[in-house]
Amino acid sequence: TLDDRIHLAVQFPVDILALAANITLLLAIKSRTPPKMRAYSVFLLNGALFDAVTAVSGAMATTRVICQPDGSTVMVFLGPCTRVGSYFCHLNMSIQTYLINHSTLLLLMSFLYRQRLLTDVNPLIMSAESAKGVWRICGLCLLPTAIGTV
Repeated sequence: TLDDRIHLAVQFPVDILALAANITLLLAIKSRTPPKMRAYSVFLLNGALFDAVTAVSGAMATTRVICQPDGSTVMVFLGPCTRVGSYFCHLNMSIQTYLINHSTLLLLMSFLYRQRLLTDVNPLIMSAESAKGVWRICGLCLLPTAIGTV
């Protein structure tokens, strides 16, 4: 329908811009991060990486949501995933949903980390060893999101 084409015409450019912006951010983090900001850049790196994958999954599984009078919701897949099959569409939608939740949790952790940096008198969390700890935190952030998604 015309509405579906308009929806796709809006959704795809948004996802492509999101992917381009996150790739640019990944390159900037990799090439321009000062040594003192290495630990914090791990949060930025994770966020940009997961947001880039979310943009790809979102573009693949673009949906039209139809709310029924009985309160149920019907999701009609419109994106390129329809050429592969319904399982692939559902997989992409699940990946997108999971990563949006995960990205929110990473954002929370990055705010807590920055608050700790600003309030600590002698911030030890800026050391090189601290970057390994931040990687562990990012890894542990996968668990609550996975449990909430299942």
